[in-house]
Amino acid sequence: MLTIEVWKPEITADGSDVIYDPYGHIIARVEAKGDFNYNIEADGGYWDFNLNMEGTESDIDEWLEDGLGRTIVLYDDALDVTWAGFVNQVEAPIGNLSIVRGPLDEICNRAVVNYTWMSEVDGELVSTQMGTVVADNDESKLKYGIWEKQLSAGTTMEESEAEDVRDTYLSEAAWPETTKVWTSGGGSSGIRASCLGFVSFAKNWIVTQKEEGVSNVDIPICDPDDLDNSKLPIILRLDPNNLLTDTYARWDFDESQVDMWLWEDQDTDAWSLIRNMIERGDGSAGRMVFGVYADRKGLVVKYKGIPTTLEYQQALRDPGQYVREYQGSKLRYWDVLPGKWLLFTDFLVGRRVNAPPNRDPRTMFIERVAFTTPNGLQLDGGKVHTLAQKLADFGLTI
Repeated sequence: MLTIEVWKPEITADGSDVIYDPYGHIIARVEAKGDFNYNIEADGGYWDFNLNMEGTESDIDEWLEDGLGRTIVLYDDALDVTWAGFVNQVEAPIGNLSIVRGPLDEICNRAVVNYTWMSEVDGELVSTQMGTVVADNDESKLKYGIWEKQLSAGTTMEESEAEDVRDTYLSEAAWPETTKVWTSGGGSSGIRASCLGFVSFAKNWIVTQKEEGVSNVDIPICDPDDLDNSKLPIILRLDPNNLLTDTYARWDFDESQVDMWLWEDQDTDAWSLIRNMIERGDGSAGRMVFGVYADRKGLVVKYKGIPTTLEYQQALRDPGQYVREYQGSKLRYWDVLPGKWLLFTDFLVGRRVNAPPNRDPRTMFIERVAFTTPNGLQLDGGKVHTLAQKLADFGLTI
């Protein structure tokens, strides 16, 4: 049996940033009987979750008003977390009217506006310096956490022009949108919650060389013995929500000693930098995976090398179409995870299993797990190649 818990996050001020506790206080705990589906990615972890629920008129009103940002946690019967994230959008069809709140990840309550300052020198307009103006909507931050967006005001004669662009954008984007569609012919009532994993927060803070104490030098991607001076910890500790920092999340990192530039000479969102880090792999061009997961104590951020042994097997002729542990034990559909090697046992029958797994045509490295109630399971993946990692080390792509 699967169980869904709904939590209201607790968000408190911490200087200009916030402390975002996804497990503030619990709102509801129900058996997961409804129609839902989720995806888990090898590069990202818990990715998205879509849930359809029945509800009374008061339930619908309450979800439309306060549902955005709620934490959704899916547990199995052993109370192990199967998926965790936040409500990004709420849709409620009420008869002929469909109301949509969100998506939350499109709001901006910290606007960062870059501009080029034009000045008159000897009768000519010239670019004299680059500037940045920043502003927050504190009320929105304390309700939804910090959602940072960056935009350009182009060239301006006065800093006030860039400030006007910033303030206009912030006033329009600080709160989720509500859209409505009415159609004739009648309809049904209910609630649809579209959720995202907490890794999505990494798309909404900008990592910049202007950060105090950070320089553009060659450093290792991740050294568990020196977490203060390697790339991944530096990126995560800049999280303005303190959601993925090692103060509030548990880090589970393997060593990856590829020396590289910390980042290019431009402002980049954290997730783009992490994706670049994944592409480079470890010092031997081995594949690494990154994901934000959860357990009963809180969030878990993983950066690991992929396994070198087979962990799952699947028989194409199995009437139940179960995935099993490599030793033979049957797995429930929601126990299957990405980032594992799977062997199809009745494909090319009679051949010896090759090692490493990447050399065997019957293996698949699971990149994505898609589960749909009641028993729909899809695994996407293939082999793992090292050429992409080697080229990424030189700033090239296939």
